[in-house]
Amino acid sequence: MNKIYHKLRLKGSIIMAKANKKRLVLEIGYYFAIIIGALIAGLSYNMLILPNSIAPSGISGVAAIISRFTGISMGILIIALNIPLYIISWRILGLDFGIKSMVGTLVMSLAIDYIPVPAIISGEPLLGAVFGGIMLGAGLGIAFRNTGSTGGTDILAKLISSAFPSHSIGNYVMIMDVIVIVANGLTGENSAFVVLYSLICMYICGFVIDLLQDGVKSAKVYYIITDKGEEIAGYINNELSRGATKIKAVGAYTNEERTMLVCLVLRSEVAKLRRIVKREDPRAFVYVVDAREVSGEGFEAADRKKLL
Repeated sequence: MNKIYHKLRLKGSIIMAKANKKRLVLEIGYYFAIIIGALIAGLSYNMLILPNSIAPSGISGVAAIISRFTGISMGILIIALNIPLYIISWRILGLDFGIKSMVGTLVMSLAIDYIPVPAIISGEPLLGAVFGGIMLGAGLGIAFRNTGSTGGTDILAKLISSAFPSHSIGNYVMIMDVIVIVANGLTGENSAFVVLYSLICMYICGFVIDLLQDGVKSAKVYYIITDKGEEIAGYINNELSRGATKIKAVGAYTNEERTMLVCLVLRSEVAKLRRIVKREDPRAFVYVVDAREVSGEGFEAADRKKLL
């Protein structure tokens, strides 16, 4: 009995050690991704946003206003302004998120102040707004996707989103950033142009954040209400190599029973599916919704390569 007990205990210890190692590797990966995202976000200011007179948004925008009048470096001000937000995030979102946010903020601030990168584009505010927004949004999106942030309105957006999840993090960031951008534009030169170009940058940044949050593995969900469910489902299986879920549907007005097919397809397969439905049942009622972050058999990278 003792030998069996010791064997089971040893086996349990090995399983626990493997699980802990897996969690450690995962956490290291999170921190590495947050650092990369913060570096990208920080470099976007020096390479594209500031050289083209784009008003920074969020806490960075507040730091830019204060820096303009006091001469204190923008990176130091970003860290100082984020201290209260760290405390709030630790209490509400947890210590893990707070530490990761602090790491992201420190890396981004140091990148702004101490990495002397040349401007990619200068004196072209429209190009600076577009590509600066893409680069900044990519950095912030990477940090968010890996359970962290780079401080500022990112933390506020995460806090608000946890309380009111009806809107995306990108939308909350956008609302708060509009206020800061307008204030930033009004305190500088050519305020109208600064605000307009900065809004373009902010919109693109929010779009990229949401794209990285929701994932690029998008597809379409087709709902097909038809009298020829068996036939259409057969053609979907044979011609598209896709499955379809059959649901019995009853019309509230006619009380007639029909079949509703639910089918998930890639964008490249949409035209073929439409042709099948139109050919088999021109009177079929069809509506489509977007599906995001699709994974599973038939939707992995190898499957997509065969189709695209």
